[in-house]
Amino acid sequence: MQSRKQEDLTFSINSLDITLGLVGGLSGIIWAIMELVAGGYESFTFENSMIGSIYPTSPQDFDLDTGSTDEKKAKRAMMRTVAERGKYFYNYGEFVLFSLLRSYCCCFTKGEKCQNRIKRLERHEEASEKLMDELDVVKLVYVNRIG
Repeated sequence: MQSRKQEDLTFSINSLDITLGLVGGLSGIIWAIMELVAGGYESFTFENSMIGSIYPTSPQDFDLDTGSTDEKKAKRAMMRTVAERGKYFYNYGEFVLFSLLRSYCCCFTKGEKCQNRIKRLERHEEASEKLMDELDVVKLVYVNRIG
């Protein structure tokens, strides 16, 4: 005689909404993590490109004396300003690093290089504030494209 062993497994789900809540909760956590990782970078690059296309930028370190009347130096400075206009770019890594250093570790920002980078950070933040204050950005982009 052969014996057969039979096992019956039964599963019961108490409620469908509990199961969907668990799955939805996990996906919500994943989306929140993705937003933290990629959301800041995405908005930063958007602001960076808008600032570069709307607001004119020029070099900050002119070698010209204010009292100098040398025409060649003035032309060179003007051509340099025109050539470097619109090449605005600010690095996201530098933005995050110096935002944190300025906020939490101000004792590490005493050097000249750090002060220059903090000035760039402040310049970027000022341009971002100006961009947010604009009421008609679409008109500015349209005028910029035509001009």
